[in-house]
Formats: sequence, structure tokens, C-alpha cells
Amino acid sequence: MAGEIFQEIKADTRRGADAAPEAPTGGLEGRAALLRRAAAEPHREQARSRLLLALALILPAAAAVQAQTYPSKPIRFIVPYPAGGGTDIIARMIGAKLTEAWGQQVVVENRAGASGILGNDLVAKAAPDGYTVLIGITTLVQMPHLNPKLPYDVFKDFTPVAQLALSSNLFAVPANSPANTLREFISLARADPQRFSY
Repeated sequence: MAGEIFQEIKADTRRGADAAPEAPTGGLEGRAALLRRAAAEPHREQARSRLLLALALILPAAAAVQAQTYPSKPIRFIVPYPAGGGTDIIARMIGAKLTEAWGQQVVVENRAGASGILGNDLVAKAAPDGYTVLIGITTLVQMPHLNPKLPYDVFKDFTPVAQLALSSNLFAVPANSPANTLREFISLARADPQRFSY
């Protein structure tokens, strides 16, 4: 649609300001006519101001029209971990609420394997149309440091949309361990590196 509007602007500009059609009173047609008149304006500074005003008016309307059609088909939530874990539970809870709110099915697919790489890769290679969504965890940004040969680029192939949950990690040692703090445990591990396998 925007391409058609700009083609009309180009044609009207070639014909001159007098050939630009009168603007209808409202809607997208009226905004398109405003764009055409702005482009055909003989005074560049005035034309630029009118063109910017017209763009400011038409772009939100075009986005609203597109937004009204989403979602028009089922949405896939890809969870790169097995069913039953925290990420899966959150995806299913949110998916159920979105299905209810949108009237369009949200399907949760578990694509576990390789510490999440398989599911992440599926989403990275999916069409960027909003219908395949990764429900990931911090492993997504940790993995490039652990595996530099990933089949995707975490920073180029994904766009963060929302933070769904927060969680904490807990570091625990047996009650009879000589380490009572993380600092003490690090010192213990450095003193006897063969004792600890991770």
C-alpha cells in the first residue's frame, strides 16, 4: 500500500502541483492525497514539512490496519527444552491466555536438544512474521561463549520482545562441606582442582 502511495506521489510530482487531485475529506485516501500534495509543492521547505506531517498521519493508520489482522493464523511458541520444565510451563500458561484473548490458537512446541540450540535454530531460521516465537532463557545469550560455532547469531537473528519471568540461581554445597560461602568454595576448588569435576 505504501509503495502505491509513493508511486502516486512520484507521478503527481512529475505532472506538477496543479495536476494533484483534490484530497478526500478523511481516511487513508485523504492522507494519501495530502502526501501527494506535499510532494508536488514547489517550495521545498514547505513541501518537506507537509510530507513529514502526512507521513506522521498515514504511518500509524497503516500500522493499525496491519495490527488488526494479526494474528490471522496459529502462533507457534518454540520451547527449546523438554516438556514439564519451568520454561514449558510459562509458555503454556501465556499461550492459553493469548489464545483466549486473540481467538487464535497458540501452540507450544518443545524442541529440546543440544542445550536449547535445536529450538533456537528453528526460530532463527523461521520467517520473521511474528508467528514463530522463541520462549528462551538466559542460555540463549550464554551459549555463544560456550559454543562459538552456533548455527545462528544470537544478536542478529533474534529480536527480544518481552521478559516473561525472573528466576534466581542457587549455589549449594553439602552441609558437611568446609566451604560456607562462595569465596570459600572457590578457594577450596583452587587448592584441590582434581576434587571437583565441573
